[in-house]
Amino acid sequence: MVTMEVRRYVLSAAWSSAREAAEKFGGTIREFFVEALRDAWAAALASKTEKTVTIDAVSHDYNSRGRGETMYGYVAKPDGKGGYLPLVRADQLDGAIILSRAAYLGDGYNRSNARTSSTTVEVTLPVGTIAKDYYRSNDRHHCSETRIHVLTATGWERAEFIGNKRDDGKWLTVVEVSGRRIELA
Repeated sequence: MVTMEVRRYVLSAAWSSAREAAEKFGGTIREFFVEALRDAWAAALASKTEKTVTIDAVSHDYNSRGRGETMYGYVAKPDGKGGYLPLVRADQLDGAIILSRAAYLGDGYNRSNARTSSTTVEVTLPVGTIAKDYYRSNDRHHCSETRIHVLTATGWERAEFIGNKRDDGKWLTVVEVSGRRIELA
């Protein structure tokens, strides 16, 4: 049985695809809609519309003086209208199962009382979900980088992080997925 959420997702994908085709090749959106709808349904049925995945939800890094940072993984689900719902911390998603809470001593710092810990969750998400997390290198500079991934039928694929943008008093994350810029609240 196909849920209403899946139908909305397929219709919004079809309209988006038809709009892009009309811009690219000329003509009206209606001329391209039927074929775009066929393609969207074929893609939805060929691939699962939901996938169970594991996500690194929380990571804590502390040095020997107790200074450090906590980094969270965030998820934005498709809203079914061609956009995305606001970012949510991965450890606070409905239905998320906490798989592990691990702590490691002396990881990468060469100090016996430095520590890191992480929390991993398992959750079922719709295909098209965007995940935002941070990668912390273990080199001597301990740099972190924002990473963006998109959930596909085969798993997570890397997407491009453009930057952060301030708009009407709140910060937005700007990413590029399949050549389309998306602003995530």
